[in-house]
Amino acid sequence: MAKAAFDANPELAEKYEVEPVLIASATELVQKFRMMLAAGETMPDIMMFQSEFLPEFAQEGILTDLSDVISAHRDEMTTGAYNLVTYNGKQWGFPYQVKPSVWVYRSDMFEEAGIDVTTVKTTDDFIAAGKRLQETFPDSYMLQFNSSQFPYVFLVDVLSGNGGTFFDEEGNYVLDKDPGVRAAWEDIKKIYDAGIVFDVADATEQQQAYANGTIASDLTGTWIKNNMESWAPDLVGIWEETQWPSIGGGTPGGEGGSMFVVPVNCKYSDAAIEILSTLSLTVEGNLNAYRERSIYPSLTKAIEDDLLKQPHRYMGASLYEAEAEATNNFKSFNYSPKFNSEIDIIVPYMAQYLQGQMTLDEALSSANNDLVVQLENAFDN
Repeated sequence: MAKAAFDANPELAEKYEVEPVLIASATELVQKFRMMLAAGETMPDIMMFQSEFLPEFAQEGILTDLSDVISAHRDEMTTGAYNLVTYNGKQWGFPYQVKPSVWVYRSDMFEEAGIDVTTVKTTDDFIAAGKRLQETFPDSYMLQFNSSQFPYVFLVDVLSGNGGTFFDEEGNYVLDKDPGVRAAWEDIKKIYDAGIVFDVADATEQQQAYANGTIASDLTGTWIKNNMESWAPDLVGIWEETQWPSIGGGTPGGEGGSMFVVPVNCKYSDAAIEILSTLSLTVEGNLNAYRERSIYPSLTKAIEDDLLKQPHRYMGASLYEAEAEATNNFKSFNYSPKFNSEIDIIVPYMAQYLQGQMTLDEALSSANNDLVVQLENAFDN
């Protein structure tokens, strides 16, 4: 993407060189960032950040306040992209990838099983479709996750739609009292108990299951298409996208997304801002991101470009309409500065509830008690 930006803007190439440092995962990146901060090291000029980490580092004052830069483009940006980089009324990043919720499915298998995705509107509809799928394909599933290490992203997707939250306006933990959280947990277990979830053991098994038809459908985010293109290259045009059904009493909006941030303690913040403005805040930069990585644009004018209306190289003609609607519906979960500690506490109780080792009340009450004891308040340092 940087190369494409420099090719299109030779004046940038004359002034700057970008040296990428690749790190395996978002979690590992943040761990390295914390270690560099603790050691007092000079920060990299640009970092890619997932939105769940933004409240923590924005609150600690170690990210450059980019409000003046981003606000100048507010009217050009989608609401989701603007909100993605906003925390406590200020903007702390350049939007890279907004990640709204989409339902991906095997169009060939669904057609043979007689499943019309446009009629699947509720949790019960989704379960019924899964049963119908298994009448034709007994060894296939509508959804996948590891129940013993429940993926928090799926929970966050559901809560983004029904307004569920871990804490109240003062930061007091209310997991056991929040109706959105309760509805989400109930519906997720209902789907799991229906037998239409592939309980995947690891990433390798997951990738194979996408390719061999074991996973015929998944409720996920728009980011999945790049992974699937690698996992199941022979299924071009067979996997398609549509909207999630309502789960937990709401239509999921999305998990959040990724952004570029500029740490306060870096050498070349002005250069970083100039480069990132070209990547994220120009139509040309948005379209380059779509060409290179199928990143749906953050700018409305880029979304209107004919490039996006062409059939996608992997998802075909279904992608444009599905991602346009998903982007319009996008709303992110209410992350706190302690989200990663919160989720470390919550996920094991979710797993015990799914596996029938605890009742819903026991799991929610125990998780909330641990949140209070270990973290006290969602906002306090």
